[in-house]
Amino acid sequence: MQTKTYPRFSAQSQATSLKLILMSVVGVVLSISGGSVDASIGNDSSNKSTINERDQYSKPQEVFVFSGVGQGSVVVDVGAGSGYNTSRLLPLIGNSGKVYSVGGNDKLEERIEKGDMMGTNNVVIAENAAAVPDGVADVVLLIREFHLAPDHVAYLKNVHRMLKAGGRVAVVEVRTGKPIGYDHTSHRSGEQTIIKEFEEGGFEFVGKSDMLRREKDDYTAYAPAGKRYITDRMLLLFRKI
Repeated sequence: MQTKTYPRFSAQSQATSLKLILMSVVGVVLSISGGSVDASIGNDSSNKSTINERDQYSKPQEVFVFSGVGQGSVVVDVGAGSGYNTSRLLPLIGNSGKVYSVGGNDKLEERIEKGDMMGTNNVVIAENAAAVPDGVADVVLLIREFHLAPDHVAYLKNVHRMLKAGGRVAVVEVRTGKPIGYDHTSHRSGEQTIIKEFEEGGFEFVGKSDMLRREKDDYTAYAPAGKRYITDRMLLLFRKI
């Protein structure tokens, strides 16, 4: 399995990465278990107003802090795409931390090699989750990822494998409006179903946050007004046991 490791941020590019909190967008979603995914999901936008609006609703840094990410953390960013979350993690983890960007695409490579992220060596672009070593991660981020897996049992075994003892998993999913089940047409999930599956997969439910709640959601559309990030989303935190 292929991985690419890049040199560290310089002081100048660290400052640039702080600005990126308001300047990037999420990339293509990939399943840990290797299932195929519609390539339209998570496509990038270069429109700055769209990017800023996405940050406003998605609150990436607040989500990371809630998940326990800090200086020196090793984080697995699943479905990294062009680096929306990866770029925002770097100021929090510092030079002593590391991000495994699972499913990072050509745009992320370009950003690191000659763009706004040039000069970092604490990002490892992994073709898939099998390239992430056992027991390496403090935090695994599954942002609108878990529902895509064709085999949730195998998926959770892989997540469990990557984590250190006591490591955490942050799960963001779009709500169905019901506590149980999945709606794969609208890519929505029931909170109680996800909690149950994680607990059966070797994780302890630690807690949840309402920071991504949106009451103005009819719970049927995949992307209301073409914007996936304005949906009502859950944020759940689990610990490896």
